[in-house]
Amino acid sequence: MAKIWIGIAKGLAFLHKESSLKIVHRDIKATNILLDKKLNPKISYFGLDRVVGTM
Repeated sequence: MAKIWIGIAKGLAFLHKESSLKIVHRDIKATNILLDKKLNPKISYFGLDRVVGTM
């Protein structure tokens, strides 16, 4: 379970700090996290996202 939470945190950190677009997801919930066969989380559904600096 910790692996999943750490993966989500790393994904969000990437979106906020390392991505060239600086994306804020705004709708993180269980149904928006997909898991692959090795239980690596993938953040999905970017319908409510915002690019920082354009708000």
